[in-house]
Amino acid sequence: MIASFRTIWITLALAGIIFILAQSYIALPRPILDFLIDSFLPILVITTFITILIYRNNQFLLLTGLLFAILTLITYLTTIFAKEYGTFFFLFAVYLLVDWYNFQSFSKNLTSELRNDRSVIAIGIVASTFIFGLITEIINLPFMIWSYNIPIPSMSSFGIPALIAAFGWTPWTLSILAIFYHFLLRSSANQSKPLNK
Repeated sequence: MIASFRTIWITLALAGIIFILAQSYIALPRPILDFLIDSFLPILVITTFITILIYRNNQFLLLTGLLFAILTLITYLTTIFAKEYGTFFFLFAVYLLVDWYNFQSFSKNLTSELRNDRSVIAIGIVASTFIFGLITEIINLPFMIWSYNIPIPSMSSFGIPALIAAFGWTPWTLSILAIFYHFLLRSSANQSKPLNK
């Protein structure tokens, strides 16, 4: 029996936690308390994503989206969290809130596609996030159009932080696709409406 996409996503997320923790500690061995503090927010994000895939209540998307929007504001207004987390919190909040709105409006959203065992969209997200993201980072190396300031220690290969190579494009992809998916669903809903004569 082929594993469901939900099982694959959860497995990837758990592997992601292990990868983030292991590579961070290898990059900079430090006391366990410092290590756990550095690891708290990445673990929070990944466990939130796993919970979203398991817990099918759409209101959870709204609650977690609002939580990450609040974390964005806290990061902007205070020094509780490293400023570098602000963009990530914002993008994750956009994905969650737009996805919640899509489900409210169309009874379908990007998250439901990620849970769907036959979803071509889920395969596209994996391909665009990991394959295209890594290629784009490699192409950026000689030009250095952008660089990264990562709040937790990260190993790097050819100047690309391992954390970015593995997960850096995920929040961008999810937030952009959630917005795009809204217009796709709206277009589909408009085409299915009967014409008034």
